[in-house]
Amino acid sequence: MNLKEKLQTAWKNKEQIAEGFFNAWVSSGAEVKEEALRRLAICRANACGMYNPKGENNETVKAVFSGAESCGGCGCKLYEMCHAMSKTCSLYLVGKEPLWEALITEDQEKEAHDIAFRKQQEWEQAVTGNQTNIENK
Repeated sequence: MNLKEKLQTAWKNKEQIAEGFFNAWVSSGAEVKEEALRRLAICRANACGMYNPKGENNETVKAVFSGAESCGGCGCKLYEMCHAMSKTCSLYLVGKEPLWEALITEDQEKEAHDIAFRKQQEWEQAVTGNQTNIENK
């Protein structure tokens, strides 16, 4: 997979990629972490044969970010992919039954993130006494 193909693949999944990064690194509750760990265990067990621990690109597996633990089916970084609650296991891409399903829609996830962002802004305002409005920046 060349760089152009990698970027096109990533762009198609930009919402879920952003969701996964947000849940993995910024703001996720215990339930999200528990589900993400369950998904990671399933993926790392490699029952599907598409686990890509080294993020290699070849005729059988792909990785959008070379060198990073990935799903060989879609190429997503595994840790972030498993944190995206609107993501379904990529086996459906090859016509197989997914090993785990999305728990919420992308719209529901976006709404939850918007609420979390507003709450974070309110907290920052309360702590610092400053009103921050990112929309105006």
